[in-house]
Amino acid sequence: VKGISNPFFTNMYTMFEHHPALAPYTLTLQQVDQNEDEALVALRAEKEKKVCGTIFFGGYFDDSKQANLKKLTVPYVMCTARVADDVPATDYSAIGIDDELESYKVVKYLLSLGHKKIAIIAGRQDDQNIGLHRLKGYRRALEESGIAYDEKLVYYMEDDIPAYTPENGYVVANKLLDSGEDFTALYVISDNTCYGACKAILSRGKKIPDDIAVASFDGLDMSKYYYPSLTTMKQPCREMVDAVVNQLIGLMNGTVDHVQKNYPALLIEGQSTKALKK
Repeated sequence: VKGISNPFFTNMYTMFEHHPALAPYTLTLQQVDQNEDEALVALRAEKEKKVCGTIFFGGYFDDSKQANLKKLTVPYVMCTARVADDVPATDYSAIGIDDELESYKVVKYLLSLGHKKIAIIAGRQDDQNIGLHRLKGYRRALEESGIAYDEKLVYYMEDDIPAYTPENGYVVANKLLDSGEDFTALYVISDNTCYGACKAILSRGKKIPDDIAVASFDGLDMSKYYYPSLTTMKQPCREMVDAVVNQLIGLMNGTVDHVQKNYPALLIEGQSTKALKK
């Protein structure tokens, strides 16, 4: 797991723990630091723990990491992880969502409410993974609607604070608010980060969604109980877990080939967004 502090991963790991098809196996959690090569971590785990299969949570796999993956002797499946476009599809199995497309849908929703000045809290500036693709979706939605992409409304998570945390969202949102830039909506690319961003907005005496509409991503259960409840793009966690388990067991049994599958997410309309008054 790369990013275990994110409740999204914690929630899905619990689903794996209790999945009936994995009952005959012992599930071991291996954390991967932000700058670690998850493929090398997997190689060490294979040797030290004698695993029979590996699930990669999060992370980004390019050619250099793919070379290490080829050294693995056990089957593996990537879940909510990104793989470089030039890596052959026959080399890996990956289950997740199309982050660019689903992010595009969130921003199109905000645009449908009349918002044109939409700020974003994206991933870290050097992020080649989920953060980059969700940023691409944001940009595509704006440009298709005839709205110029404005770098002054794009803020990145801080490098010296754990990514995808409320603390990061709080710090970055305060910087955005301090900038004096005019915007009517804020899109934060993860619910957990969004909680901190909302606190920053509310602590300035601004109202959500009256002063600033807020939309997010992931669909964590907490987002239903946050006040105001978040408008968020919910990932189909249960479906993805089932697909990952079936694929991994199939690879272990030699009954399936590598496959890549994206599931659609679902927009959940909360109280944090509303139509912009004309």
